[in-house]
Amino acid sequence: MILRRLAILALSLLALPASAAPPVVYHSPNDDGVNPGGPVQVPSLVQTTIHLYIDGGSTASPSDPCFQGTGDEVCAWNLTLAGQSGLSLVSFTPSGAVVSNLSGGVLRANRLDPLTGALGPVKVGDLVVEGFGDLGGRLGAALRERVAAKALPWRLCEDSQGIRSTALGGSEFTAQLSGNTGYVSDPQRLLPRRNVQVVRPEFRFTERFSSAALAAAIREHLALFDLDQSEADVVLAFHWEGAPQYRRIAAFAQGLGEGLAERIARAKPIYVILDADIALNLGALLAERLRREDGSLACDIMVIDGLTLWDFDFIDLGAMRLPSTTVPVTIKSLVFRDVADDARRAERIHHRPIAAFREGENP
Repeated sequence: MILRRLAILALSLLALPASAAPPVVYHSPNDDGVNPGGPVQVPSLVQTTIHLYIDGGSTASPSDPCFQGTGDEVCAWNLTLAGQSGLSLVSFTPSGAVVSNLSGGVLRANRLDPLTGALGPVKVGDLVVEGFGDLGGRLGAALRERVAAKALPWRLCEDSQGIRSTALGGSEFTAQLSGNTGYVSDPQRLLPRRNVQVVRPEFRFTERFSSAALAAAIREHLALFDLDQSEADVVLAFHWEGAPQYRRIAAFAQGLGEGLAERIARAKPIYVILDADIALNLGALLAERLRREDGSLACDIMVIDGLTLWDFDFIDLGAMRLPSTTVPVTIKSLVFRDVADDARRAERIHHRPIAAFREGENP
């Protein structure tokens, strides 16, 4: 069992007597409102349900608890909660009149009870979390077992020295601004965002590319990174080639709509970042495809350009800057190889069967 932590970033209350202690937010293992005290134990790679409760106390006010009360009634609260130390927030089911939003790894929940307030334990909802520690040791052990069983066509170098590291390399951080001709359907809901994963589907925009092929490439790449059913936000990055003709950009929008159909059905926002100056047109055409009869969009859309991103990048998106309408983007990248002529050259892993090596030659 690995100890993980939930961090309460903020707990706002409508009113609190000067002598009263703030309410306690905790996990009730048996979902009965009992506070066992202490942190929650969450094992790695296992989803665990946290039964969240808030408890202000049990002393009732004589009258008007939410206006002149002296008791422990909680009349309104706003809770902001995030995971720390390798803990991922997967999903949240609110309880009763609780209103909530889980996005960007942060849970926001609130409830308003302005007439009578609430005494004692009140359930906030059920939060599903998952611990995800360092997988390097497990991966190495699994590979060693498979090589020893000759399930893989490689062999271990007997004189090699192991390293205690998941990956060789370091990380680099760069801060950039997007182009000023992007499409952001609702800046208040879409921005800012923190630690959003980037995936870059392998697709070439030929002169007459197929929207169906683009949709298939998007679905395949999301599945490759286990993001096809994820509730987390994700950024799709593309390298656009060729002329910005209406026919081609419309096919691009169609491919996005089809490839992200499942996320759109769940009203998950769409984030797309391009290196070519077509974001405004692409976003507008995609919005028309997703517009309902009442004029609303099936999901929020952000398409910005002027940036080149890659698989395994993570980005922070800042609030939109006015009047330029640009978006600050902090790019966090893993650097595995750095060469003078092409620092971001694609990595390739090659191997040959053991039989292809001459006696005494190391693989």
